Amino acid sequence: MLIFLDSVDLDAIEYYYNLGIIQGVTTNPTFQRRAGVSDDKQMILEIRERMPNGEIHLEATGANVDEMFDNAVKLSDDTKDNELVFKIPFSEDGLRLTQRLLSVGIKTNLHLIYSVSQALLAAAVRSTYICPLIGRLDDIGHDAIENLEIIKSSFMVNGEETKVMSSSIRHPQHVIKSYMIGADAVTIRPNILAQMFYHPLTDKGTETFKMDIEMLKPVATRNINRNLVVKETDSLDYCLALMIANKGGAVAVSSDDGQLKGVFTAGDLKRLIGSREEFDMQRKISEFMNKNPLVIDVNETVADAAQLMRDNDVDQLVVVDRDKVIGILDIKEVIF
Repeated sequence: MLIFLDSVDLDAIEYYYNLGIIQGVTTNPTFQRRAGVSDDKQMILEIRERMPNGEIHLEATGANVDEMFDNAVKLSDDTKDNELVFKIPFSEDGLRLTQRLLSVGIKTNLHLIYSVSQALLAAAVRSTYICPLIGRLDDIGHDAIENLEIIKSSFMVNGEETKVMSSSIRHPQHVIKSYMIGADAVTIRPNILAQMFYHPLTDKGTETFKMDIEMLKPVATRNINRNLVVKETDSLDYCLALMIANKGGAVAVSSDDGQLKGVFTAGDLKRLIGSREEFDMQRKISEFMNKNPLVIDVNETVADAAQLMRDNDVDQLVVVDRDKVIGILDIKEVIF
Protein backbone atom coordinates (compact mmCIF):
# COMPACT_ATOMS: atom_id res chain seq x y z
CA MET A 1 0.00 0.00 0.00
CA LEU A 2 1.42 3.35 -1.03
CA ILE A 3 1.54 6.04 1.66
CA PHE A 4 0.92 9.66 0.72
CA LEU A 5 1.32 12.61 3.05
CA ASP A 6 -1.82 14.72 3.10
CA SER A 7 -0.14 18.08 3.61
CA VAL A 8 1.68 21.05 2.09
CA ASP A 9 4.03 21.31 5.09
CA LEU A 10 7.39 21.29 3.31
CA ASP A 11 9.40 20.29 6.38
CA ALA A 12 7.10 17.33 7.06
CA ILE A 13 7.23 16.31 3.40
CA GLU A 14 11.04 16.38 3.39
CA TYR A 15 11.29 14.53 6.70
CA TYR A 16 9.02 11.62 5.79
CA TYR A 17 10.35 11.41 2.23
CA ASN A 18 13.93 11.11 3.47
CA LEU A 19 12.74 8.51 5.96
CA GLY A 20 11.57 6.46 2.96
CA ILE A 21 7.97 6.24 4.14
CA ILE A 22 5.95 8.29 1.67
CA GLN A 23 5.58 7.76 -2.05
CA GLY A 24 3.85 11.06 -2.72
CA VAL A 25 1.85 14.01 -1.46
CA THR A 26 -1.80 14.99 -1.64
CA THR A 27 -2.92 18.59 -1.29
CA ASN A 28 -6.17 20.49 -1.27
CA PRO A 29 -7.26 24.14 -1.42
CA THR A 30 -7.90 24.22 2.34
CA PHE A 31 -4.32 23.19 3.13
CA GLN A 32 -2.99 25.69 0.62
CA ARG A 33 -5.07 28.54 2.03
CA ARG A 34 -3.95 27.79 5.59
CA ALA A 35 -0.34 27.69 4.47
CA GLY A 36 -0.71 30.93 2.51
CA VAL A 37 -0.04 29.18 -0.81
CA SER A 38 -1.86 30.76 -3.75
CA ASP A 39 0.31 29.74 -6.70
CA ASP A 40 0.05 26.07 -7.71
CA LYS A 41 3.18 26.17 -9.83
CA GLN A 42 5.28 27.55 -7.01
CA MET A 43 3.83 24.99 -4.63
CA ILE A 44 4.76 22.14 -6.99
CA LEU A 45 8.30 23.43 -7.43
CA GLU A 46 8.80 23.85 -3.69
CA ILE A 47 7.43 20.38 -2.93
CA ARG A 48 9.62 18.90 -5.65
CA GLU A 49 12.71 20.44 -4.04
CA ARG A 50 11.92 18.53 -0.85
CA MET A 51 10.53 15.39 -2.55
CA PRO A 52 12.44 14.76 -5.81
CA ASN A 53 10.35 11.72 -6.74
CA GLY A 54 6.75 10.70 -6.17
CA GLU A 55 3.32 11.86 -7.23
CA ILE A 56 1.89 15.23 -6.26
CA HIS A 57 -1.92 15.18 -6.16
CA LEU A 58 -3.48 18.63 -6.48
CA GLU A 59 -6.91 20.04 -7.19
CA ALA A 60 -7.94 20.76 -10.77
CA THR A 61 -9.11 24.38 -10.75
CA GLY A 62 -11.47 26.29 -12.97
CA ALA A 63 -15.07 27.39 -13.39
CA ASN A 64 -15.92 24.64 -15.87
CA VAL A 65 -14.52 21.57 -17.58
CA ASP A 66 -12.69 23.56 -20.28
CA GLU A 67 -11.00 25.86 -17.77
CA MET A 68 -10.00 22.98 -15.51
CA PHE A 69 -8.60 21.07 -18.48
CA ASP A 70 -6.64 24.07 -19.78
CA ASN A 71 -5.27 24.89 -16.33
CA ALA A 72 -4.14 21.31 -15.73
CA VAL A 73 -2.44 21.07 -19.12
CA LYS A 74 -0.72 24.44 -18.66
CA LEU A 75 0.50 23.54 -15.17
CA SER A 76 1.85 20.22 -16.40
CA ASP A 77 3.64 21.95 -19.28
CA ASP A 78 5.01 24.79 -17.14
CA THR A 79 6.42 22.52 -14.44
CA LYS A 80 7.43 19.72 -16.82
CA ASP A 81 6.45 17.40 -14.01
CA ASN A 82 5.04 14.09 -15.25
CA GLU A 83 4.11 12.93 -11.75
CA LEU A 84 1.26 15.37 -11.24
CA VAL A 85 -2.16 13.85 -10.51
CA PHE A 86 -5.17 16.13 -10.71
CA LYS A 87 -7.91 15.69 -8.14
CA ILE A 88 -11.37 16.06 -9.60
CA PRO A 89 -14.62 16.10 -7.58
CA PHE A 90 -16.88 13.25 -8.66
CA SER A 91 -19.72 14.39 -10.94
CA GLU A 92 -20.77 14.04 -14.55
CA ASP A 93 -18.48 16.93 -15.46
CA GLY A 94 -15.77 15.29 -13.37
CA LEU A 95 -16.04 12.16 -15.49
CA ARG A 96 -15.80 14.23 -18.67
CA LEU A 97 -12.71 16.06 -17.40
CA THR A 98 -11.13 12.78 -16.32
CA GLN A 99 -11.42 11.33 -19.82
CA ARG A 100 -9.99 14.47 -21.44
CA LEU A 101 -6.99 14.61 -19.11
CA LEU A 102 -6.27 10.92 -19.49
CA SER A 103 -6.40 11.29 -23.28
CA VAL A 104 -3.42 13.68 -23.14
CA GLY A 105 -1.45 11.57 -20.65
CA ILE A 106 -2.32 13.42 -17.42
CA LYS A 107 -3.19 11.28 -14.41
CA THR A 108 -6.38 11.81 -12.43
CA ASN A 109 -7.84 11.19 -9.00
CA LEU A 110 -11.62 11.28 -8.75
CA HIS A 111 -12.35 12.18 -5.15
CA LEU A 112 -15.37 12.79 -2.92
CA ILE A 113 -16.34 9.18 -3.69
CA TYR A 114 -18.84 7.80 -1.18
CA SER A 115 -20.59 4.86 -2.85
CA VAL A 116 -19.83 1.72 -4.81
CA SER A 117 -21.87 3.05 -7.76
CA GLN A 118 -19.71 6.17 -7.90
CA ALA A 119 -16.58 4.02 -7.73
CA LEU A 120 -17.88 1.84 -10.59
CA LEU A 121 -18.42 4.88 -12.83
CA ALA A 122 -14.98 6.28 -11.95
CA ALA A 123 -13.41 2.97 -12.94
CA ALA A 124 -15.45 2.91 -16.13
CA VAL A 125 -13.67 6.06 -17.36
CA ARG A 126 -10.34 4.59 -16.21
CA SER A 127 -9.45 7.26 -13.65
CA THR A 128 -5.93 6.65 -12.37
CA TYR A 129 -7.19 6.83 -8.77
CA ILE A 130 -10.39 7.13 -6.85
CA CYS A 131 -10.44 8.57 -3.35
CA PRO A 132 -13.20 7.10 -1.13
CA LEU A 133 -13.53 9.18 2.04
CA ILE A 134 -13.38 7.16 5.24
CA GLY A 135 -13.72 9.61 8.11
CA ARG A 136 -16.51 11.67 6.60
CA LEU A 137 -18.60 8.58 5.91
CA ASP A 138 -18.00 7.27 9.43
CA ASP A 139 -19.06 10.66 10.78
CA ILE A 140 -22.59 10.20 9.45
CA GLY A 141 -22.98 6.69 10.84
CA HIS A 142 -21.95 4.52 7.89
CA ASP A 143 -19.38 1.72 7.95
CA ALA A 144 -16.80 3.37 5.71
CA ILE A 145 -14.29 0.52 5.91
CA GLU A 146 -16.91 -2.00 4.79
CA ASN A 147 -17.75 0.32 1.90
CA LEU A 148 -14.07 0.57 0.99
CA GLU A 149 -13.68 -3.21 1.15
CA ILE A 150 -16.62 -3.73 -1.22
CA ILE A 151 -15.15 -1.24 -3.68
CA LYS A 152 -11.68 -2.81 -3.60
CA SER A 153 -12.92 -6.41 -3.86
CA SER A 154 -15.23 -5.42 -6.74
CA PHE A 155 -12.33 -3.83 -8.59
CA MET A 156 -10.25 -6.97 -8.12
CA VAL A 157 -13.03 -9.27 -9.35
CA ASN A 158 -13.51 -7.13 -12.44
CA GLY A 159 -9.83 -6.50 -13.10
CA GLU A 160 -10.14 -2.73 -12.82
CA GLU A 161 -6.87 -0.81 -13.13
CA THR A 162 -8.11 2.22 -11.19
CA LYS A 163 -6.28 2.46 -7.85
CA VAL A 164 -8.20 2.88 -4.61
CA MET A 165 -6.77 5.56 -2.32
CA SER A 166 -8.19 5.60 1.19
CA SER A 167 -8.63 9.19 2.39
CA SER A 168 -10.17 11.31 5.14
CA ILE A 169 -8.20 9.30 7.70
CA ARG A 170 -9.12 10.06 11.31
CA HIS A 171 -6.76 7.74 13.21
CA PRO A 172 -4.18 4.94 12.72
CA GLN A 173 -6.86 2.23 12.83
CA HIS A 174 -8.29 3.62 9.59
CA VAL A 175 -4.85 3.13 8.03
CA ILE A 176 -4.49 -0.40 9.39
CA LYS A 177 -7.93 -1.47 8.19
CA SER A 178 -7.30 0.07 4.77
CA TYR A 179 -4.10 -1.94 4.58
CA MET A 180 -5.84 -5.14 5.66
CA ILE A 181 -8.45 -4.94 2.92
CA GLY A 182 -5.87 -4.22 0.25
CA ALA A 183 -6.27 -0.51 -0.53
CA ASP A 184 -3.71 0.53 -3.12
CA ALA A 185 -2.85 3.76 -1.33
CA VAL A 186 -3.69 5.84 1.69
CA THR A 187 -3.21 9.54 2.31
CA ILE A 188 -2.46 10.54 5.89
CA ARG A 189 -2.10 13.81 7.79
CA PRO A 190 1.33 14.29 9.46
CA ASN A 191 -0.08 14.12 13.00
CA ILE A 192 -1.71 10.74 12.33
CA LEU A 193 1.36 9.39 10.57
CA ALA A 194 3.44 10.39 13.61
CA GLN A 195 1.12 8.37 15.87
CA MET A 196 1.83 5.22 13.86
CA PHE A 197 5.45 5.09 15.00
CA TYR A 198 4.65 4.51 18.63
CA HIS A 199 3.35 1.73 20.83
CA PRO A 200 3.63 1.77 24.64
CA LEU A 201 5.31 -1.65 24.71
CA THR A 202 7.82 -0.56 22.07
CA ASP A 203 8.62 2.54 24.09
CA LYS A 204 8.96 0.47 27.26
CA GLY A 205 11.18 -2.06 25.51
CA THR A 206 13.36 0.67 24.04
CA GLU A 207 13.80 2.26 27.46
CA THR A 208 14.66 -1.14 28.95
CA PHE A 209 17.32 -1.73 26.28
CA LYS A 210 18.76 1.73 26.87
CA MET A 211 18.90 1.07 30.61
CA ASP A 212 20.55 -2.33 30.08
CA ILE A 213 23.17 -0.74 27.85
CA GLU A 214 23.87 1.92 30.49
CA MET A 215 24.12 -0.74 33.20
CA LEU A 216 26.84 -2.54 31.24
CA LYS A 217 28.99 0.56 30.97
CA PRO A 218 31.87 1.09 33.42
CA VAL A 219 31.35 3.21 36.53
CA ALA A 220 33.77 5.72 34.99
CA THR A 221 31.02 6.79 32.55
CA ARG A 222 28.75 7.99 35.37
CA ASN A 223 28.87 11.33 37.14
CA ILE A 224 31.28 10.68 40.01
CA ASN A 225 31.44 13.60 42.43
CA ARG A 226 35.17 14.23 42.71
CA ASN A 227 34.65 17.14 45.09
CA LEU A 228 33.52 14.83 47.87
CA VAL A 229 37.03 13.75 48.82
CA VAL A 230 38.70 14.98 52.04
CA LYS A 231 41.96 14.35 53.82
CA GLU A 232 42.01 12.37 57.04
CA THR A 233 43.34 15.45 58.80
CA ASP A 234 40.39 17.64 57.75
CA SER A 235 37.92 18.67 60.44
CA LEU A 236 34.44 17.31 60.91
CA ASP A 237 33.13 20.86 60.46
CA TYR A 238 34.90 21.19 57.09
CA CYS A 239 33.60 17.83 55.87
CA LEU A 240 30.01 18.65 56.76
CA ALA A 241 30.27 22.00 54.98
CA LEU A 242 31.65 20.21 51.90
CA MET A 243 28.78 17.71 51.92
CA ILE A 244 26.21 20.50 52.17
CA ALA A 245 27.84 22.56 49.41
CA ASN A 246 27.87 19.57 47.04
CA LYS A 247 24.52 18.14 48.17
CA GLY A 248 26.35 14.91 48.91
CA GLY A 249 25.45 12.07 51.20
CA ALA A 250 29.05 11.11 51.97
CA VAL A 251 32.71 12.09 51.72
CA ALA A 252 35.57 9.73 50.94
CA VAL A 253 38.52 10.12 53.29
CA SER A 254 42.02 9.77 51.84
CA SER A 255 45.60 10.02 52.94
CA ASP A 256 47.92 12.70 51.58
CA ASP A 257 48.97 10.37 48.75
CA GLY A 258 45.38 9.60 47.75
CA GLN A 259 45.02 6.21 49.43
CA LEU A 260 41.56 5.39 50.74
CA LYS A 261 41.28 5.56 54.51
CA GLY A 262 37.54 5.54 55.08
CA VAL A 263 34.19 7.22 54.47
CA PHE A 264 31.90 9.49 56.43
CA THR A 265 28.21 9.47 55.54
CA ALA A 266 25.06 11.30 56.47
CA GLY A 267 24.11 8.12 58.31
CA ASP A 268 27.29 8.32 60.36
CA LEU A 269 26.43 11.90 61.28
CA LYS A 270 22.92 10.86 62.32
CA ARG A 271 24.32 8.12 64.54
CA LEU A 272 26.88 10.51 66.01
CA ILE A 273 24.20 13.01 66.95
CA GLY A 274 21.95 10.26 68.28
CA SER A 275 24.67 9.01 70.61
CA ARG A 276 24.37 12.25 72.61
CA GLU A 277 28.12 12.24 73.16
CA GLU A 278 29.83 15.59 73.19
CA PHE A 279 32.11 16.11 70.25
CA ASP A 280 34.21 18.94 68.93
CA MET A 281 33.40 19.96 65.34
CA GLN A 282 37.08 20.79 64.85
CA ARG A 283 38.23 17.26 65.52
CA LYS A 284 39.70 15.29 62.63
CA ILE A 285 37.31 13.38 60.40
CA SER A 286 39.50 10.29 60.86
CA GLU A 287 38.09 9.99 64.38
CA PHE A 288 34.51 9.63 63.09
CA MET A 289 34.88 7.89 59.73
CA ASN A 290 33.98 4.31 58.85
CA LYS A 291 37.28 2.58 58.18
CA ASN A 292 35.70 -0.22 56.10
CA PRO A 293 33.81 1.61 53.34
CA LEU A 294 32.02 -0.02 50.44
CA VAL A 295 34.18 0.48 47.37
CA ILE A 296 33.65 0.17 43.62
CA ASP A 297 36.43 0.39 41.04
CA VAL A 298 35.93 2.76 38.10
CA ASN A 299 36.35 -0.16 35.70
CA GLU A 300 33.54 -2.23 37.21
CA THR A 301 30.10 -1.92 35.66
CA VAL A 302 27.23 0.29 36.70
CA ALA A 303 25.28 -2.93 37.24
CA ASP A 304 27.94 -4.04 39.76
CA ALA A 305 27.56 -0.73 41.58
CA ALA A 306 23.77 -1.02 41.65
CA GLN A 307 23.96 -4.57 43.00
CA LEU A 308 26.42 -3.53 45.72
CA MET A 309 24.10 -0.70 46.77
CA ARG A 310 21.08 -2.99 46.86
CA ASP A 311 22.84 -5.75 48.79
CA ASN A 312 24.11 -3.34 51.43
CA ASP A 313 21.18 -0.90 51.45
CA VAL A 314 23.37 2.17 50.85
CA ASP A 315 22.98 5.21 48.62
CA GLN A 316 26.65 6.06 48.06
CA LEU A 317 29.79 4.19 47.13
CA VAL A 318 33.42 5.27 47.25
CA VAL A 319 34.94 5.06 43.76
CA VAL A 320 38.59 4.15 43.38
CA ASP A 321 40.98 3.68 40.49
CA ARG A 322 43.08 0.81 41.74
CA ASP A 323 44.09 2.16 45.16
CA LYS A 324 43.53 5.85 44.53
CA VAL A 325 40.35 7.61 45.65
CA ILE A 326 38.31 9.16 42.83
CA GLY A 327 35.12 10.38 44.52
CA ILE A 328 31.60 9.43 45.55
CA LEU A 329 29.03 7.68 43.33
CA ASP A 330 25.44 8.45 44.28
CA ILE A 331 22.54 6.05 43.81
CA LYS A 332 20.82 8.42 41.37
CA GLU A 333 23.65 7.69 38.93
CA VAL A 334 22.94 3.97 38.84
CA ILE A 335 19.17 3.72 39.27
CA PHE A 336 17.40 4.71 36.04
